[in-house]
Amino acid sequence: MRSSDIVIDDERLSLAAKGVFVTVTLLGNGCRIEEIARHCRDDADLLTEALQELTRFRYVRVDRGAIRLEEAPYFGVPEA
Repeated sequence: MRSSDIVIDDERLSLAAKGVFVTVTLLGNGCRIEEIARHCRDDADLLTEALQELTRFRYVRVDRGAIRLEEAPYFGVPEA
């Protein structure tokens, strides 16, 4: 199963978070929130909230502003 399928099927996530995840996979590891913002009409606050959701469930991590996809075994596992 592809990682995007896992995220799309995760009922804990908002539609905004799912869209941000798919956008990150298209733009590539290391993209930044500013890049994502150029591809949509949503404001920075909504994008930040969506990114926080993805971080909480360990689908992504943010490293010095760069958004990176998480890998197993953490992918989709909530932070303790």
